Amino acid sequence: MAEENESETDRPDPAGIFACAMSLWEALRAHAEADSGMDLSDCFNGIDSLMRHVMRIGQEFEAWSCSHIAFSELD
Repeated sequence: MAEENESETDRPDPAGIFACAMSLWEALRAHAEADSGMDLSDCFNGIDSLMRHVMRIGQEFEAWSCSHIAFSELD
């Protein structure tokens, strides 16, 4: 549960999580298309497992960003 004194910019944003996950997903797909021997489904025990990893990474990156970047200081 979020602390009461936590500002909006200190909390993970679902849109940020989704954007990170989409960027990673697109990069993985582009890499797999360029490497004809790579099967993402085989690499990650199914596409659903891959998507869980992608979403977890998006959540971790967004949480890291919120704790290390002063968004209120950016234009």
